Amino acid sequence: MTSKGKAAHSAFPERGESAILKLLDVLSDIRKLDFGRDPVLGPTVMNVGQINGGTASNVIPERAEAVLSFRTGVSPDLVLSGVRSAAAGRADIAVRTKSQPQVLFTLPGFPTELMPYGTDIPYLTAFGRPLLLGPGSVLDAHIENERVEKSQLEDAVAIYKMLVRRLMEE
Repeated sequence: MTSKGKAAHSAFPERGESAILKLLDVLSDIRKLDFGRDPVLGPTVMNVGQINGGTASNVIPERAEAVLSFRTGVSPDLVLSGVRSAAAGRADIAVRTKSQPQVLFTLPGFPTELMPYGTDIPYLTAFGRPLLLGPGSVLDAHIENERVEKSQLEDAVAIYKMLVRRLMEE
Protein backbone atom coordinates (compact mmCIF):
# COMPACT_ATOMS: atom_id res chain seq x y z
CA MET A 1 0.00 0.00 0.00
CA THR A 2 1.14 3.52 -0.75
CA SER A 3 0.20 6.76 0.94
CA LYS A 4 0.85 10.22 -0.42
CA GLY A 5 1.38 13.47 1.41
CA LYS A 6 2.99 16.81 0.78
CA ALA A 7 6.69 17.49 1.29
CA ALA A 8 7.74 20.39 3.46
CA HIS A 9 10.61 21.38 5.72
CA SER A 10 10.25 19.59 9.06
CA ALA A 11 10.50 22.92 10.92
CA PHE A 12 7.14 23.81 9.32
CA PRO A 13 5.02 20.65 9.53
CA GLU A 14 1.84 22.66 9.00
CA ARG A 15 2.98 23.31 5.41
CA GLY A 16 3.15 19.61 4.56
CA GLU A 17 1.35 16.36 5.11
CA SER A 18 3.29 13.33 6.31
CA ALA A 19 2.69 10.28 4.16
CA ILE A 20 4.39 8.17 6.84
CA LEU A 21 2.02 9.28 9.60
CA LYS A 22 -0.94 8.68 7.28
CA LEU A 23 0.37 5.19 6.50
CA LEU A 24 0.91 4.40 10.18
CA ASP A 25 -2.71 5.37 10.90
CA VAL A 26 -3.93 3.06 8.13
CA LEU A 27 -1.77 0.20 9.40
CA SER A 28 -3.09 0.74 12.92
CA ASP A 29 -6.67 0.53 11.63
CA ILE A 30 -5.90 -2.63 9.64
CA ARG A 31 -4.37 -4.28 12.70
CA LYS A 32 -7.70 -3.80 14.52
CA LEU A 33 -9.69 -5.68 11.86
CA ASP A 34 -11.24 -9.04 12.65
CA PHE A 35 -11.33 -11.24 9.55
CA GLY A 36 -13.04 -14.08 11.37
CA ARG A 37 -11.77 -17.59 11.62
CA ASP A 38 -12.19 -20.70 9.52
CA PRO A 39 -13.13 -23.67 11.76
CA VAL A 40 -10.38 -25.81 10.21
CA LEU A 41 -7.79 -23.35 8.86
CA GLY A 42 -8.00 -20.93 11.77
CA PRO A 43 -7.54 -17.16 11.71
CA THR A 44 -6.05 -14.94 9.05
CA VAL A 45 -2.50 -13.91 9.97
CA MET A 46 -1.05 -10.58 8.83
CA ASN A 47 2.56 -9.46 8.59
CA VAL A 48 3.80 -5.96 7.82
CA GLY A 49 7.00 -7.08 6.10
CA GLN A 50 8.32 -3.77 4.80
CA ILE A 51 7.83 -0.06 5.43
CA ASN A 52 9.59 2.59 3.37
CA GLY A 53 9.23 6.33 3.09
CA GLY A 54 10.73 9.75 3.31
CA THR A 55 13.94 11.22 1.98
CA ALA A 56 15.57 12.84 5.02
CA SER A 57 14.88 13.41 8.69
CA ASN A 58 14.35 17.13 8.10
CA VAL A 59 11.72 16.68 5.35
CA ILE A 60 8.04 15.91 5.83
CA PRO A 61 7.69 12.76 3.68
CA GLU A 62 5.47 12.99 0.62
CA ARG A 63 5.40 9.24 -0.02
CA ALA A 64 5.39 6.08 2.08
CA GLU A 65 4.69 2.46 1.37
CA ALA A 66 4.19 -0.77 3.24
CA VAL A 67 4.15 -4.35 2.00
CA LEU A 68 1.72 -6.60 3.84
CA SER A 69 1.30 -10.35 3.66
CA PHE A 70 -1.83 -12.19 4.72
CA ARG A 71 -2.07 -15.92 5.37
CA THR A 72 -5.79 -16.29 4.94
CA GLY A 73 -8.13 -18.76 6.55
CA VAL A 74 -10.99 -16.93 4.80
CA SER A 75 -11.61 -15.60 1.30
CA PRO A 76 -8.86 -13.21 0.20
CA ASP A 77 -11.59 -10.96 -1.22
CA LEU A 78 -13.04 -10.59 2.28
CA VAL A 79 -9.61 -9.65 3.61
CA LEU A 80 -9.01 -7.22 0.76
CA SER A 81 -12.40 -5.59 1.28
CA GLY A 82 -11.56 -4.96 4.93
CA VAL A 83 -8.13 -3.56 4.04
CA ARG A 84 -9.61 -1.26 1.41
CA SER A 85 -12.23 -0.01 3.88
CA ALA A 86 -9.56 0.62 6.51
CA ALA A 87 -7.45 2.55 4.00
CA ALA A 88 -10.53 4.65 3.11
CA GLY A 89 -8.76 6.86 0.56
CA ARG A 90 -5.71 7.39 2.78
CA ALA A 91 -3.62 4.80 0.93
CA ASP A 92 -3.66 3.12 -2.47
CA ILE A 93 -3.81 -0.67 -2.42
CA ALA A 94 -2.05 -2.80 -5.04
CA VAL A 95 -2.47 -6.57 -4.88
CA ARG A 96 0.63 -8.47 -5.99
CA THR A 97 -0.94 -11.90 -5.69
CA LYS A 98 -3.86 -13.62 -4.00
CA SER A 99 -5.26 -17.11 -3.77
CA GLN A 100 -7.97 -18.94 -1.92
CA PRO A 101 -7.03 -20.80 1.26
CA GLN A 102 -5.69 -24.21 0.31
CA VAL A 103 -6.92 -27.55 1.59
CA LEU A 104 -4.51 -30.11 0.22
CA PHE A 105 -4.82 -33.76 -0.69
CA THR A 106 -3.66 -36.13 2.05
CA LEU A 107 -3.05 -39.85 2.19
CA PRO A 108 -4.17 -41.96 5.15
CA GLY A 109 -1.24 -43.22 7.17
CA PHE A 110 0.93 -40.17 6.50
CA PRO A 111 1.13 -37.52 9.21
CA THR A 112 -0.47 -34.17 8.45
CA GLU A 113 -0.19 -30.79 10.05
CA LEU A 114 -2.00 -27.53 9.46
CA MET A 115 0.41 -24.73 8.46
CA PRO A 116 -0.41 -21.04 8.07
CA TYR A 117 1.99 -20.23 5.27
CA GLY A 118 1.94 -19.58 1.56
CA THR A 119 2.94 -21.91 -1.22
CA ASP A 120 3.08 -21.98 -5.01
CA ILE A 121 0.46 -24.75 -5.08
CA PRO A 122 -2.43 -22.46 -6.16
CA TYR A 123 -0.47 -21.77 -9.36
CA LEU A 124 0.26 -25.44 -10.11
CA THR A 125 -3.27 -26.77 -10.54
CA ALA A 126 -2.50 -28.36 -13.93
CA PHE A 127 -0.27 -30.96 -12.25
CA GLY A 128 -2.92 -32.95 -10.40
CA ARG A 129 -3.74 -33.31 -6.72
CA PRO A 130 -1.39 -31.19 -4.63
CA LEU A 131 0.75 -32.65 -1.89
CA LEU A 132 3.01 -30.46 0.19
CA LEU A 133 5.76 -31.98 2.24
CA GLY A 134 9.42 -31.60 2.86
CA PRO A 135 12.18 -31.81 5.42
CA GLY A 136 12.85 -29.31 8.15
CA SER A 137 10.65 -27.10 10.22
CA VAL A 138 8.85 -23.97 9.07
CA LEU A 139 10.00 -22.48 12.39
CA ASP A 140 13.55 -22.52 10.99
CA ALA A 141 12.57 -20.89 7.66
CA HIS A 142 13.38 -17.30 6.68
CA ILE A 143 15.54 -16.60 9.72
CA GLU A 144 19.24 -16.28 10.41
CA ASN A 145 20.83 -19.72 10.40
CA GLU A 146 17.96 -21.25 8.42
CA ARG A 147 18.64 -24.97 8.34
CA VAL A 148 17.49 -28.48 7.65
CA GLU A 149 19.14 -31.18 9.71
CA LYS A 150 20.73 -34.14 7.95
CA SER A 151 18.45 -36.56 9.80
CA GLN A 152 15.44 -34.60 8.53
CA LEU A 153 16.69 -34.99 4.95
CA GLU A 154 17.14 -38.73 5.47
CA ASP A 155 13.64 -39.02 6.95
CA ALA A 156 12.22 -37.08 3.99
CA VAL A 157 13.82 -39.47 1.50
CA ALA A 158 12.18 -42.40 3.28
CA ILE A 159 8.80 -40.62 3.29
CA TYR A 160 9.12 -39.74 -0.41
CA LYS A 161 9.84 -43.40 -1.24
CA MET A 162 6.82 -44.61 0.75
CA LEU A 163 4.66 -41.91 -0.83
CA VAL A 164 5.64 -42.84 -4.40
CA ARG A 165 4.97 -46.51 -3.72
CA ARG A 166 1.58 -45.70 -2.21
CA LEU A 167 0.54 -43.40 -5.03
CA MET A 168 1.59 -45.98 -7.63
CA GLU A 169 -0.66 -48.54 -5.94
CA GLU A 170 -3.71 -46.30 -6.37
